[in-house]
Amino acid sequence: SFNIGAICDDGTGDRTIEWDTNFGQTTYAVVGSWGDNTVDGYMSFITYAAGSVRLILALDAGGNTDVVTAQAAFGDQ
Repeated sequence: SFNIGAICDDGTGDRTIEWDTNFGQTTYAVVGSWGDNTVDGYMSFITYAAGSVRLILALDAGGNTDVVTAQAAFGDQ
């Protein structure tokens, strides 16, 4: 799991990733992609905490969607 403690489903297209080892602060970099090329949308990281990050998977047409995602985070731990 490479430092992923849990992935919490907060609703459609809304999830929180919890880290096994907290980052030293709330300023770290997270990158991601999603695995559905049949819809247009974007991934947005909206809430950073030392122990987690929350992300939204939004559709250009409105609303959110659940799709397979991949993320990587970089920073001081």
